[in-house]
Amino acid sequence: MKTIGIVGCGAIGKALLRAVENGKLSVGVAGVTSRTESSAREFLAAFSRPPAYLSLKNLIDSADMIVEAAGGAVVASLAEQVFAAGKDLMVI
Repeated sequence: MKTIGIVGCGAIGKALLRAVENGKLSVGVAGVTSRTESSAREFLAAFSRPPAYLSLKNLIDSADMIVEAAGGAVVASLAEQVFAAGKDLMVI
């Protein structure tokens, strides 16, 4: 099973995580990172099997594909890091 790493834990990131939790999205979640770690960790704790909160580097290393759900301001920098690691990036 392919794994995704989610960058951003706002409305889109949360919707992706709920879809995985409810079986509507058939992927594994390698982890999540967000600029607001405390609120992301609080949200993740509500899941029956919460994904790990990881640093961006560890997230990129751990996932097959990175999903950007953090907003356009991070795309250029994120793309550089993800592509340098030989991984795929989905920008939402």
